[in-house]
Amino acid sequence: MRSIYISIALLWCIPVSSIAQKENYVWVCGHDSFSSNPIFGGINIDFNGDTVVASKVDRYIDFGSGNCASICDSSGQLLFYTNGCTVANSAHELMENGDSLNSGEVFDIQCGVETLGYTSGFQSSIILPMPGSDNLYYIFHKRIFYVFNPFDVLTRQLLYSIVDISQNEGLGKVIEKNIIFTQDTFAYGDMTAVRHANGIDWWLLSPGRRNNKYFTFLFSSEGLSLSNIQTLGDATPPEGEGGGQCVFSPDGTKYIRFNPHNKVRMFDFDRSTGLLSNYKQINVDFEDIDLFAGACMISPSGQYLYISAQKYLYQLDLFSDDIEASQIRVAEYDGYADPIATNFGRCIMGPDCKIYVFPGNDSRVIHIIHNPNEPGLACNFEQHALHTPTYHGATFPNLPDFRLGAIGTPVSPCEGYTVPVREAWLPVLPALSVYPNPAHAYLNISASAPLSAPARWVLYDLYGRALRSLVLAPGAGQQWQVSISDVPAGVYVWRTSGGGSGKVVKE
Repeated sequence: MRSIYISIALLWCIPVSSIAQKENYVWVCGHDSFSSNPIFGGINIDFNGDTVVASKVDRYIDFGSGNCASICDSSGQLLFYTNGCTVANSAHELMENGDSLNSGEVFDIQCGVETLGYTSGFQSSIILPMPGSDNLYYIFHKRIFYVFNPFDVLTRQLLYSIVDISQNEGLGKVIEKNIIFTQDTFAYGDMTAVRHANGIDWWLLSPGRRNNKYFTFLFSSEGLSLSNIQTLGDATPPEGEGGGQCVFSPDGTKYIRFNPHNKVRMFDFDRSTGLLSNYKQINVDFEDIDLFAGACMISPSGQYLYISAQKYLYQLDLFSDDIEASQIRVAEYDGYADPIATNFGRCIMGPDCKIYVFPGNDSRVIHIIHNPNEPGLACNFEQHALHTPTYHGATFPNLPDFRLGAIGTPVSPCEGYTVPVREAWLPVLPALSVYPNPAHAYLNISASAPLSAPARWVLYDLYGRALRSLVLAPGAGQQWQVSISDVPAGVYVWRTSGGGSGKVVKE
């Protein structure tokens, strides 16, 4: 019996200890190296040293289209990357079977010898490690189609390709490619991901095209599945499609989508159920009526939202009772050009807890918010703070937060900083009873009071693998039942959003 308790204790550690720490320590960007002009070429932005270093790298892949995804191993060593046309390995060579990503009519037009990459939009590709595997990585990518009369670009398919990094002595191989998972009308770009409440699986989220639909997919050890399609909030107008950025808060409880035509759209996100709720629109005074694109990022503390709006950079306090009234301008573009305007574009949080603001145009500088957890001008925004050896293409990889663990564990979005766990962020559930125990063919789940919000109940084995998952919906009674007839005999653990847990024995 003692061994069972030890196993259960180890299980509680799995979601935290299994989370790698440095998968985002190398950012790839820049252009290919075929030009004789020394200001062209690839760039690696490396956070593995005491200070961030931007160095020139010879590579044949170009990232001028905005489509970029990369991933490192847990020690911060680059594994592979893609620009939506091809997949390259850590030696900056074509990975085996890494050609013809997103093959089709648009690929034939865009991915020739001279290409900036597959122009399916910023945040249109993302790489996630497969839960439960040390070798497999999934590239999720969107395929676009041209409609020529009248001309339009439609994102109609979500695909995935699988990389086995153990192949070719660690250089990897694409073992499956261009697998169409689902077909619908998705937003141009705007795809992001966040850890599941169990600290192991992932939620992949993509808005619909020019509407107020949101598609949420669950990525687990069993692969990808469509979890929810929700319709809420304001629809995106045609001029706002693909012109902004989508981000999760460091603790994963807020989802923010921004483009200047829809202001700021903020939702609560339940990491247990994958459901969005509590929609709010936050109006921003932009001062510049000609704004056509913008971006956003949340501080490591989760308190401050930064809005990048070409000429201006704003800060809003998400903890304020009146978020709109908290708006303050923290920077105005100073006119620096290299060789064209280096105004304010898309944002990304670095492993060093700083926010990097890429100019909206191709250049050799990057702006930095050095102290994003501080209010107002104390955030210490420095224009053209980091100089790159070649043009960076105004592009950086689409990266999730690899540090986020299970609900209730400390949130550490970047090196050396931990967000205090706020009880208000955790969903409150009534007490649950799970019976019979021991059980044979099924388990009953009973709530002591009606649920006020959706919750997810998950049954794990002692290795931390999810065997059963059930959404407990409010208004659907207070009892649920799940079959375990094909589950082997043994000891299992159940957990819910909000931290509820227990163990059951299957006879």
